[in-house]
Amino acid sequence: RYATRIDEDCKKQDPETYKQISEELAAQKAELMNARKKKIAMLAEQFKNDPAKIALLNKAARDLAMLDE
Repeated sequence: RYATRIDEDCKKQDPETYKQISEELAAQKAELMNARKKKIAMLAEQFKNDPAKIALLNKAARDLAMLDE
């Protein structure tokens, strides 16, 4: 509730700055998600013959996909 309230107040106070900050945060989040996905893919290729590590990477990829939604 607290975060929602701050978000609403910022939007009312300065809509242009709010929009700019929101876009920057979204871009940073997308960049971080892409970096993590690339890292998981690289590790999956590296450990493709190790079922235990692949299972862990698969779980990490599913968790990351849930966060990305």
